[in-house]
Amino acid sequence: MSDFLATVEKLYSLQICGAAISLIASSTIVFVSRKSFLVVLSSGEHQEQASETDVRDKICTPYRRILIGISFVDMLQSLSLVVGPIITPSDSTPWGRGNVASCETFGFLLLMASLAAPLYSVLLTFYFLCKIKYKMSNEKFREKCEKRAYALIWLFVGLTSLAALFTGSINQMPTGSACHVSSMPLGCRDNPDVECERGGQTVLVFIFIYIMNSVLSLLGVVTLLAIICRQILHRESISHGGHAENTSKRWCRFCRLISRVFHRHDDETDNMYMSRMYLSQMLIQALLYTFVYVLTFLGTWISSGFRMFDKTPPVWNLYLFNWWYAFGGALNILVLTRPKIRVLRIQHPDLSWFQSFWLVLKAGVDLPDEEKIAKVQSECNSPIAIVKTGPSSNINVNSSIGSISQPGEDNEPDADVDYLFCCWGLWYTKLDYTEDLMQYASEVSSYHDDEDTMSVSSQRQQMNRGTSLRSNAYNMSLKSIVEEGVNSTTGSVDEPEHIVDHRDYSYYQLTKELNKLYIIGAKAS
Repeated sequence: MSDFLATVEKLYSLQICGAAISLIASSTIVFVSRKSFLVVLSSGEHQEQASETDVRDKICTPYRRILIGISFVDMLQSLSLVVGPIITPSDSTPWGRGNVASCETFGFLLLMASLAAPLYSVLLTFYFLCKIKYKMSNEKFREKCEKRAYALIWLFVGLTSLAALFTGSINQMPTGSACHVSSMPLGCRDNPDVECERGGQTVLVFIFIYIMNSVLSLLGVVTLLAIICRQILHRESISHGGHAENTSKRWCRFCRLISRVFHRHDDETDNMYMSRMYLSQMLIQALLYTFVYVLTFLGTWISSGFRMFDKTPPVWNLYLFNWWYAFGGALNILVLTRPKIRVLRIQHPDLSWFQSFWLVLKAGVDLPDEEKIAKVQSECNSPIAIVKTGPSSNINVNSSIGSISQPGEDNEPDADVDYLFCCWGLWYTKLDYTEDLMQYASEVSSYHDDEDTMSVSSQRQQMNRGTSLRSNAYNMSLKSIVEEGVNSTTGSVDEPEHIVDHRDYSYYQLTKELNKLYIIGAKAS
């Protein structure tokens, strides 16, 4: 008996820790994205106001609002699991300090959240499908799909949860770790000598609805992902001449699309490469959210099957359920911030993952401004680029983003990757760099003419000048990205058509040349 109580207490502790972390993570997502919440219901003058402020800040997108919904239901779920072992009736579980009313209250919230979470995952995957296959704008998706989807989700969730509440089907689970759909007393449905005080055979109906909701949602997500993958392969086939391919070749191309997502192919133009990167990033996000969904609900599917037969799930499944089911919100925030963390760390290699994660969160799951980045770097005594001086230097500075590499490494093939992530989303920007290009081209030309005869002091002056020009060029480029309405969450533009402005690329190449002033001057010093 003591071993059993020790196992139960371990399960309770594991559940509370995981749910607490998930609650903090989901609350953070809702807080940093709070400005997106009312836009889906706004219209008229308020919508015009939103388009001038919030849309400009890239937060009022369906993607962000769907993530708010997922995070909100995870908050309800995590809160119910944190207090789950405590709100159960005091005479039935080791940690129970509650009563029937408290059990019904938090069990109702947990049931609502567990029904809504799979449906929001389907909606998120459907959003990716609309963006990739149907090239649907955010406003069109909002008007045609988003409002109706929210209404259907909450109508189904609300009616099902209320029906379970009014029929007395919400009671403590067999392990006593929380309250959900269950009969009281335990085992009464299979024992004719024990009368069910609450729930009875109606519990089977709600358990069946719960299981079918999760399984059908999983099938929907997998089907939508298959359509998305087929569409991406179809577009790539068209870009390579439109020749028919068998299944084996298509699968190989799909594997190449995933495994070499950040590598440019020799036969790709700039437009083809940018378009493939856009689609690949959306596909990766969809796959990651699907993985989180499956990992989160795997334990519940197994435990629900046992509860359907009024049996206690095995211990290994209890550990799986009590940890991963409660930890879903923390996984969601990792997937949500992944694109922006990657961009930020490529732009600033000196930042650690935790520093980048914190900066992205503080910026509202977006790229932070340079002042905040500089503040973090100064506090940690971490310069933007570390250059070893003197003839013993054994590293090279990647001039496009300030990263370092060992000698002998050829960074030229990845130069366009650096440009892509430093200037992510410049497909529709209309920037006039004419005067800057002429001025900077003159600076670069004069530097190359005098490079061999330049004194050390002159090189240092050129280094300072080059550093200033490099900083201005980067700030102007980054500012243009922020003001052009790039989707801040997926790291992609809202429009599905992609046109590369080659003036931007030329401007980027010139800023790379100006970085050489900094490198040569640093070595000379």
